[in-house]
Amino acid sequence: MLSAIISDTVILRSPTTTERDMKVAKYLSEVTGLNIQRLGEDIFNASSDLLKMTHEEIIKTDYKVYEVKDHKIGIGQIEVIEMLTFERLKESLVEALRKILIEERLTFASLLVSDIIYENSLLLFTGDSNIVTRMGYPIISPNIAELKGVLSRKKQLVPRLLSSLR
Repeated sequence: MLSAIISDTVILRSPTTTERDMKVAKYLSEVTGLNIQRLGEDIFNASSDLLKMTHEEIIKTDYKVYEVKDHKIGIGQIEVIEMLTFERLKESLVEALRKILIEERLTFASLLVSDIIYENSLLLFTGDSNIVTRMGYPIISPNIAELKGVLSRKKQLVPRLLSSLR
């Protein structure tokens, strides 16, 4: 139960974390003697072995398509506890996003890479780059934007994205 709460709430850091999540996690941590932070890092280390996955698997692990007006947008998300492994994969992931963009006839394809320790994300994207510009996120290199403080696709990225399309 503690592992499920930690995983679902990104070690109690996600904007979707409730007071109840925190209370139950604290209680279970005390009962089991497990350290929440350490257990969370172990869980995310085990689940984020990016080098064992294909680029498409990385993108599609947690992937949703949103249709708004005449736009069809694909957004994948992965959570990492350090960006070093991801750094080596950036360019090939952007290429995989381009392939998905074409195959799925998307306006915009992206992968939100969330660093759960530093509570920041990078957005790899391809397609209509004006969408990122309208959202107000700084583009720090070709096809990559920095999303400081963003961990939740559902509560933070998607609402901003949808409002940028109106």
